[in-house]
Amino acid sequence: MKSLMIPATILVVVAIVAIAQTTTSPQDEQAIQKVVATFVDARNAFDARNMAGLFTEDAQFTSNLGRSVEGRAAIEKLIADSLQNQLNTRSSRTVKSIRFVTPQVAVVTTTGEVTSISGHFMDVNVMTKRGGAWMIASYYNVRLP
Repeated sequence: MKSLMIPATILVVVAIVAIAQTTTSPQDEQAIQKVVATFVDARNAFDARNMAGLFTEDAQFTSNLGRSVEGRAAIEKLIADSLQNQLNTRSSRTVKSIRFVTPQVAVVTTTGEVTSISGHFMDVNVMTKRGGAWMIASYYNVRLP
């Protein structure tokens, strides 16, 4: 019986460590929600620089028109160009899901709309936690029917 206790104890410890490594905190979800809220606030202020500041330096960005760029500077330019065609509009977003792939990587899905532009849209973001802060590493926006 004693010989079974050691392997069983090791198995329990390994399971606890594995669970601890994939567990995320409510603070991570709140931080991700804050990134989304900051994105919307910056967008509604037509502030491409602050929007782009939420992305990693090497991020990928694909608009609902299929325009795709890489890198924060290119993202800022694409956003600024896009916002020029959307003056007098407001955007809203609702986080529909946050799925943690690892404690440092999350897939975040939002839905929303832009006033004066027909239709609703969905964003799928891959966010990464770098230096304690959540940032957008990949952004994909699609218009919904």
